[in-house]
Amino acid sequence: MLTGLAILLPLTVLLQFLAGGELWIYITGIIVLVILTLIVYPFRRITVSYVTSHLDINYPSLEESSSLLLQSVAEPGILQQLQIQRTSLALENLKPANPYLRRILYATAALLLSILVTLLIRDMAGRKRINSTAQQNIEKILPAGISSIKLTIISPAYQQQAPHVSASPDFEAPENAMVTWEIRTDKPVKQVTLRFNDSLTEILKPVDEQHTRWLFTKKITTPGFYQLGLDNAWSSFYKMEIRRDQLPEIIVHSPRPATVIDYGYPKRIQLNASVSDDYGIAGIRIMTTIASGSGENVNFRQDTINITGLAQKQTSYILKKELDLAVMKMKPGDELYFYVSATDHYRQEKKSDVFIVTIADTARLMELDLSLSGSQVKPEFFRSQRQIIIETEQLLRDKDSLSLQVYQTKSAALGIDQKLLRLRYGKFLGEENEFHDDEDDHETHQPPPTGDQQAAQFNDLAKLMEPYTHRHDIAEDATFFSPDIKAQLKATLAEMWNAELKLRTWLPQQALVYEYKALRLLKELQQKSRVYVAKTSVKTTPLKPEKRLTGDLSAIQEPLRNREIYAEEDVNMPLAEALSILDKLQTTGTDYSAADYAKIQQVSRRISERAAHEPALFLDGMQASQALLTAMKNKAPLNNQDITMVERTVIRMLKTPQQAPVKLPGRSNELSDEYYRNLQKRNNG
Repeated sequence: MLTGLAILLPLTVLLQFLAGGELWIYITGIIVLVILTLIVYPFRRITVSYVTSHLDINYPSLEESSSLLLQSVAEPGILQQLQIQRTSLALENLKPANPYLRRILYATAALLLSILVTLLIRDMAGRKRINSTAQQNIEKILPAGISSIKLTIISPAYQQQAPHVSASPDFEAPENAMVTWEIRTDKPVKQVTLRFNDSLTEILKPVDEQHTRWLFTKKITTPGFYQLGLDNAWSSFYKMEIRRDQLPEIIVHSPRPATVIDYGYPKRIQLNASVSDDYGIAGIRIMTTIASGSGENVNFRQDTINITGLAQKQTSYILKKELDLAVMKMKPGDELYFYVSATDHYRQEKKSDVFIVTIADTARLMELDLSLSGSQVKPEFFRSQRQIIIETEQLLRDKDSLSLQVYQTKSAALGIDQKLLRLRYGKFLGEENEFHDDEDDHETHQPPPTGDQQAAQFNDLAKLMEPYTHRHDIAEDATFFSPDIKAQLKATLAEMWNAELKLRTWLPQQALVYEYKALRLLKELQQKSRVYVAKTSVKTTPLKPEKRLTGDLSAIQEPLRNREIYAEEDVNMPLAEALSILDKLQTTGTDYSAADYAKIQQVSRRISERAAHEPALFLDGMQASQALLTAMKNKAPLNNQDITMVERTVIRMLKTPQQAPVKLPGRSNELSDEYYRNLQKRNNG
């Protein structure tokens, strides 16, 4: 089987290479494989005598007597019996080797060699097919009389790319590239022209005196298509695609969009970003704006930080910059707005999002009266956190004049005050109190049950589920606050917990950082709860007592409003009509009218407009529509391939219609239906 497959593989590919890859090649290959298998492996000719002969030839210990074991003699002689015994004993001790192992190895080697030959033949066939296809395309689209065409594409200088030479009229060039057409003709011609997008016509200049070599250079700024004109004959449409220079890409990894630097933290921000561009980065800048003051006394300072060290053609750059707010002369309460700007060599600029950095103003926090709140559900001890901060700062100032024991005692006392404040705020999140009084306990302490009581409670499902459930609502959800306020309250409690930890471990200097952060979070929480409602005087229309409760609606008229509604033009309607005409042309072939020709001509103009902007998608359809119109005008047979190509292009141009509102099926209310039926009967009657 392996040998047959080894012969079949290169044979099939060779036949495909010679005959062009028809279906009969594979059928022939399967038949050859079956025939080779039957010839090489004759399963039908393997008999018992063939096996004994194989044993006698390959194993001398059997003394060529294995056939005696198959003879059916009624009374064998003494010598035959002795030989049969010796042969049977030798056969039992015989360990024959696999007779097909060597053949399998040979067949495997032949299969590997055939695979190698197959790949070589397939590679040769593929190259020949590509070359022949490219040659056929060039010969097909070049008009008669032109021997060769060469396009030289020179990219803009900032891209630093070598000129590209192409022998195909279709090309793709960078934006603002210079393209030179060099056209050679078989014989002298009077005029060679290029027509771009069916509008602009350029005349080529001859280079030699024989008028057989023509040159033209043009700067390509927009995509589209063009035609090559030789005297009065025009070629097919050629694609002209543009590879635009992309904007730089900026990705800022840190910091976050809004950052607050609390008291005690370093006044530095680490900026990490990555900048990339397809043709190289020309410059990177960090634009900063610092806002100081408040109200009418707000001042702004702008500055620019230029990043140096960029290579000439560096396409990617990892930006790591530390912004020192102290060097930038920022004070508590100031805000820094900055963004990253990158430009490429084409002078295109890309800006990142704006990031905000704020330094917490501790003095402003201490001036704020947190006891005033617009919501009655806020705690009443808002001043406690500010008082803890004041006493902590006072303890740090008196540290040198206090003994160690007194200093630690006052620090621990402040920690207890911070704990009480934390528990007070914890109630608003539904947290349980750490102090268990008799009146606050959820469970009633009772003596342990006796044996009979335990047996009675064993079948009580409520008692069994009680350790694993809570009979009340979820604590965090049973509050008056929205999820964002609850999240900020949790963050405030976490900072209070850290401050309490530092105070109880006699580290008030470190606790002051967490105390200020907790105070800032409380201030933001208070600002969220405030709602401004302007006071306005209400002027109602005076009532007329004589008209009250009379139900007279004769003076009330329904307001009338006239509005002219014009139906919007359906852009898909001409395309849909053209599809129906194309379907009819593909079925009947010649049954079309002048109106059908006008519809196809109208659609062809729309395809030409789209091909001028997207030649890669619509140029083939435009060329097919032009050929279809020419055949319809000359009453010539229509090409089904052109019709199919135009249909595909029209379908691609169709826009998805906007979904119209529809009545959704729902439940019918018998009472309301009966009410409306009676109402209609009353109005009709």
